[in-house]
Amino acid sequence: MRRLIWLGCVALLAFSTAALTHSEKRETTPVEGETLAESPAVIELAFDSPMRIISVSLTSDTGDDYSVLPEAGRAASDTLTVNPPELPKGNYTFEWRGISDDGHTLSGQLSFTVVSD
Repeated sequence: MRRLIWLGCVALLAFSTAALTHSEKRETTPVEGETLAESPAVIELAFDSPMRIISVSLTSDTGDDYSVLPEAGRAASDTLTVNPPELPKGNYTFEWRGISDDGHTLSGQLSFTVVSD
């Protein structure tokens, strides 16, 4: 009986810990800090659990803002995909902000460089 209670406690702790974890960024396209020969056709982030994106922005190092909208709208998803406009040579920062399934607000950024027009 003690063994059963002990196993129940271990299972309860394991599942409650998983429920408390936040969504994390797994991978990006382009890769953080990547130098691209041409403007990216897509910017994509993959998360380890669904997230509802509430804002995105793309800014150049000269302060120019570029309009980008997520392809799938604002529904919770484990990927964020945007199709940026044709970007001229320069350094860029893509910033995102979202709400994970556990209700926590998370944000991050991705920087990359385009070396030709």
